[in-house]
Amino acid sequence: MRPMAVRTTPPKFGEQARAALNALFAAAHERSPFSFLCTMLRVEPASEEEWDPLTESHAALTQYATQIQARPGGASLTALEDRRLAVLIYCHLTEVAAVYQLLANAMRCAEGKPYRTDPFRDLSTPDVRPPLRRPPTPAQMIARLEDLEPVPRNLLPLLDSFFDPDLRDAFYRSEYFLTKDSLRYRTVAGPIRTLAWADAEDLVRRAMAFYNAFFGEFFLWMQKLGKMPRQEKLEGGIEVELLDAADGTLCGIQWMREDGMPCSFLRLHGAVSCNGIVFSPAGEIVRE
Repeated sequence: MRPMAVRTTPPKFGEQARAALNALFAAAHERSPFSFLCTMLRVEPASEEEWDPLTESHAALTQYATQIQARPGGASLTALEDRRLAVLIYCHLTEVAAVYQLLANAMRCAEGKPYRTDPFRDLSTPDVRPPLRRPPTPAQMIARLEDLEPVPRNLLPLLDSFFDPDLRDAFYRSEYFLTKDSLRYRTVAGPIRTLAWADAEDLVRRAMAFYNAFFGEFFLWMQKLGKMPRQEKLEGGIEVELLDAADGTLCGIQWMREDGMPCSFLRLHGAVSCNGIVFSPAGEIVRE
């Protein structure tokens, strides 16, 4: 798949994001290659015929961006209809949990920590109807990323430069209003904030540039990993067989546990298959 086809500004911002993401993925792969494979495949204890939220979000965002580009003058975001769609894209982008989870696990890998199916599980809060739990907000996940990011910390400043939790929350509460020159929205504290459209557009375009960079690096690394030798001896002496799709991208791994149990995980064509893998209560893979 290709990154979203949408004009971003400033171009240098996207280049900075790609460089920071590539450096993170390279460090994660070098320090914890097995956990990094699990991170990129997003290993989870599920076997479903239709389940891949990350690629669905990528497809949806590409569609939205293409719709803007196809409209006369849409790329300039001058019409209220285009601005409304741009704010929708912004809020969808900042909501994609799979991106935060992948970044958190990549940061854990870079620090030599094991992969976790949900690195934000401890941030979930009890729901009013136990045993249901409320997932963490994007603001909480970004705060956790700030704690996890290894030195040099050059990725989170980029995220912080466009993430506005009040705007995200106001949009999903439908408490915002677009004027000819501004975006107005009610903050969590109550007052209505007025953001000049030029500033709002800067947030939108930075978000688009960041996620263009994320998906670009993600798919590039999936291709790199798919071209690795079929048999890899990784940390802990694990001999892992890498599986690739018809297009050469990584789509799965399989290995033999120390007790002789074969383990495998496959993510292909929107389906996932997990066999023989045991997960700890924290969501880490048990290798013994």
